[in-house]
Amino acid sequence: RPLIWSVMTATTTPDFGELRSLLNQPEDATRWRTLCWMLERAWELAPREVERAWLPYTLSHARAWPDALRRCPERWYRRMLREPGWPPGQIVRVLRPVGLLEHPRRMAALPRMSCWPHLTRLELSGQRLRDAQLEALLDAPPPALRALDISRNELSASALAWLATRPWLRELRALSLGPLRDDVQDLTHLTAQANALTHLH
Repeated sequence: RPLIWSVMTATTTPDFGELRSLLNQPEDATRWRTLCWMLERAWELAPREVERAWLPYTLSHARAWPDALRRCPERWYRRMLREPGWPPGQIVRVLRPVGLLEHPRRMAALPRMSCWPHLTRLELSGQRLRDAQLEALLDAPPPALRALDISRNELSASALAWLATRPWLRELRALSLGPLRDDVQDLTHLTAQANALTHLH
């Protein structure tokens, strides 16, 4: 029977059978947290076994789980800042990095994180980012990116003009921009390039 998140402790030891059972149940936020805990705990005990068996099995069977559910836990984010290549990060699909302005090194670390190539949603809202910072971070965005939130930053019309020139913009399905500054209102060129968008706000 799968472990219940609320009773997990640092001394609990998950096993592969519990992982298999968990991944064959209907997905929800509680089971996602449980899955993250199991992989994290198993990694501390037997990292080679996790890379050999646990991660391949998880990546294969979690494909049916909605990407929106596969949000990076804060402790995983902080761990990948210290260990960018930490293998369990590969299962993450949504990342909301924090402290980018206060800690510039974090911005440089993001593209090296193990989750980066697999992200489908990147949430950068409320980071007080300016044009140059946004352009540096998104010059080479996650290749699987389909949703981007850059709302509530300090971006000018030049940043949106730059964004409209990015080839990867055509792959986005959702883009969050607002509220925009008073001098940034004309989105015609941007929306003309983002022809796959189904959600723009």
